[in-house]
Amino acid sequence: MKTYNLTNPQESIWQMEEYYNGTNINNICGTVNLKQEVDLDLLNKALNIFVRNNKSFLLNFKEQNGKLVQFFTEAEDINFERVSLKDYAEVKNLAEEVSKKPFDIYGRRLYNFILYKLENGYGGFIVLTHHIISDGATLAMVGTEIPENYRKLISGEEIEKKEYSYEEYIQDELEYMKSPKFKKDEEYWNNLYSDIPEVASIPTTKSKSNLDFNISAKRKGFSVGNRLSSKIDKFCEKYRVSNYNFFMAIYAIYLGKITDLDDFVIGTPILNRANFKEKQTAGMFINTAPLRIKLDNEKSFVDFTHQIASSSLSMLRYQKYPYQMLLQNLRKKDANLPGLFDVMLSFQITKAHDKNIEIPYDVEWLGTSTISDGLSIHLHYTNGEDNLNIDYDYQTAKYDEQDIDSMHPRILHIIKQVLENEEILEKDIEIVTPEEKDRILNEFNDTKRDYPKDKTIIELFEEQVEKTPDNIAVVYEDKELTYRELNEKANAVAKELTQNNVQYKDVISVLLPRSIELIISIWGILKCGATYMPIYVGYPDDRINYMIKNSNAKMVLTNSEFKDKLETIPIILIDNFNNINSIKSFKHISPKPNDIAYIIYTSGSTRKT
Repeated sequence: MKTYNLTNPQESIWQMEEYYNGTNINNICGTVNLKQEVDLDLLNKALNIFVRNNKSFLLNFKEQNGKLVQFFTEAEDINFERVSLKDYAEVKNLAEEVSKKPFDIYGRRLYNFILYKLENGYGGFIVLTHHIISDGATLAMVGTEIPENYRKLISGEEIEKKEYSYEEYIQDELEYMKSPKFKKDEEYWNNLYSDIPEVASIPTTKSKSNLDFNISAKRKGFSVGNRLSSKIDKFCEKYRVSNYNFFMAIYAIYLGKITDLDDFVIGTPILNRANFKEKQTAGMFINTAPLRIKLDNEKSFVDFTHQIASSSLSMLRYQKYPYQMLLQNLRKKDANLPGLFDVMLSFQITKAHDKNIEIPYDVEWLGTSTISDGLSIHLHYTNGEDNLNIDYDYQTAKYDEQDIDSMHPRILHIIKQVLENEEILEKDIEIVTPEEKDRILNEFNDTKRDYPKDKTIIELFEEQVEKTPDNIAVVYEDKELTYRELNEKANAVAKELTQNNVQYKDVISVLLPRSIELIISIWGILKCGATYMPIYVGYPDDRINYMIKNSNAKMVLTNSEFKDKLETIPIILIDNFNNINSIKSFKHISPKPNDIAYIIYTSGSTRKT
């Protein structure tokens, strides 16, 4: 029995399999639904012919000399499981159920088909494969070759044997690893990432303290619509860019603006099928490429799409070099580097439905219930339609449906802006939708109230403490403080600040996540007559330190988690309000009603303030 080493794409899957051992993270599942009376015996035969014609489905794996190797088995006719179901809802439910069961990597088969028949006589099959033997293009072959095999069996036509096999690709990979091309590819990627940019993540409404970073995921899908899809197609045709480059530019601009970064990475899976032979071969070919994005506020969107196109073209020239090898090289400089990106964007141009097959059918791929990246965005066409669909796969520990429902309208708003004004500059693109802007300006700001104009907010607060000392003043998650408790802990912070020589009108930075400790800190600063300046904890280190220096901040209130982000400046740690001693009274400095209470830094044209 001849054994083979894993290919580079397979090696990346195996590493993921080991890291997320016992999960279904590498499962790929879908349904092929024939919209006519189905002969399950012939369909079963069509499935077996497909397996014989695509040798990657005959791969088995075992350990040999301490590493995983693969070998091909002989094809055997299999009577796949058959079930009777009521309707397509039951088909989808069954597919979701079977997709959650992990494969045994050392098992006999790393694929399965379940044939079904509905009450109306229609039928089809559920397909489940492991990623180490298949990829998106392989599943597209499932969606086209098997219905065509079935049609030919019905009509008595001969089914040709496929000319190419994954076995050839394995050999090609071995030769690539020893070639000058491999060295050239390695040099390109190492040069591109000679410095490592900040990882860009979409902000979430979930509390950071609640994030356990497990890999459970959900999918939320949207249809772009024929009308908008048509406008995008015309734009891309006019400026000679692909739809992939258009959408990569759109999402890059959103990601840059929402994170205030102008240099970051978006991951993108590439087919990695370099020639006709490979495009006709089933198996695991896909490589992940880290596309480096550099924004320039003065650049037009059209020019930016051309920049993305140029970067993508360079990336494709060197696409065979494995992302995992790049990470290994980079971790020699930074052993703690988890990866280069947290957002993936894929554009599926391989259609899993063939309009020319004389059988009515459709294909549906299931969203995965586990993902390794925080957010994976999939753009694709299904069932031969011209309408573009966008699916968001998101880790449920990190995001919830509200986050996706907020982001997608902003993406559409960016698209509409660039279509209406093709020469629009990056700096003029807005990510806030008109609806959000109206809500911010007219609802959230509708706060006009009568109040004593001769009193400061501190005096008003302490009056409320006297009136309702035992009422709840602040609640965050499962924590709460009464007015008395909040006041006494704010007094303690104020005393600590004054003992550290904080004086009237000094600027004090607050680098804390949303928490009760944040509220205590703000009141403590105000009681000193100082000015507070909040800093978002998710900002890059250089931006945080720029804000502190630019504002002439005297001190920073933070906690142990974020203190290492700070350059040389006095700090006070506020880790837990239970550790803040309560002080019943503090003779606060009496600021004037028109004194500055706080300083807010916003994203402007310099991308600094």
